[in-house]
Amino acid sequence: MRYLKIILVLTIQISSFAQDLNTTLMNSTFQVWGRNQMNNTNIYGTCFVIGKPVANDTTLAAYVLVTAKHVFDDITENSATLVLRGQIRDSFYTFDYIIPIRNQFGKALYVGHDDTTIDICALPLSIARSDFMNYHRKYFINTKWLADDSMVTTYNLQEGDEVNFIGFPETITANKFGFPILRSGKIASYPLYPFAKIKKVYLDGNVFHGNSGSVVFVYSKIRSIKNNLIYSYQFILGMLVDRVSAKEEKSVISINTRTNDTLLLQIKDTLNLNLGFFVPAPYIKQTIDKLPVYMLSKQQK
Repeated sequence: MRYLKIILVLTIQISSFAQDLNTTLMNSTFQVWGRNQMNNTNIYGTCFVIGKPVANDTTLAAYVLVTAKHVFDDITENSATLVLRGQIRDSFYTFDYIIPIRNQFGKALYVGHDDTTIDICALPLSIARSDFMNYHRKYFINTKWLADDSMVTTYNLQEGDEVNFIGFPETITANKFGFPILRSGKIASYPLYPFAKIKKVYLDGNVFHGNSGSVVFVYSKIRSIKNNLIYSYQFILGMLVDRVSAKEEKSVISINTRTNDTLLLQIKDTLNLNLGFFVPAPYIKQTIDKLPVYMLSKQQK
């Protein structure tokens, strides 16, 4: 049997990109989950959809899903579930959409960064739902939103500055429409750049299971730079990949009220340090750029 190869690239007009990053990321961030059969558990994470510019047409961008690589690695099945949204007039609704993350031979369809210590992956995305496309096209972003060294220096971003992150802490959604929760924290490590040498930036904030893959971004409406007021700037600073915790050992005295005997117990507990870390934005772009043209398409018979 002969097969006709038809390239179907899921694209959108770049000119339709929204300008408000807060609202855009709220509508471009989704929950993703799948099964780990070995542990008989569900694996949850946060992901966001971004556009990779199409090489032969600068007005188009292809859909790419980005999340923490350990989220997909921990899902042992060949598919995962995206909780997507649609919109009817002023009301939203959610629906589950199954996406392949491995082929039938178990080979990953997502790509990671060349540096295996960087916990990022990118997956080409094709969603055959017109209701999602009609809703999401108003909130599409591309890689131009990803920060580089020049953005950080231009706006004098530094340790102690507040940043935002959007995700699903402990798998919690903001409402029945499946929207994520926007939270904030402070840049907690130094130096912040050059990004070529900084693979991890600490964030002073409450980070929980389910936040892996959350976009970390800067959104400010007014700032003083060299005695000049800049009234608005916004960009994606990175992606949250994990929280930081420590083991704590407690001594507890147990008393048997019947015999009055005492017993000293050692209890190990996990101490929440209210600390997480994110991978800087250039590594997101480098991972997305690894996706060749053929991976941004699908074949039909």
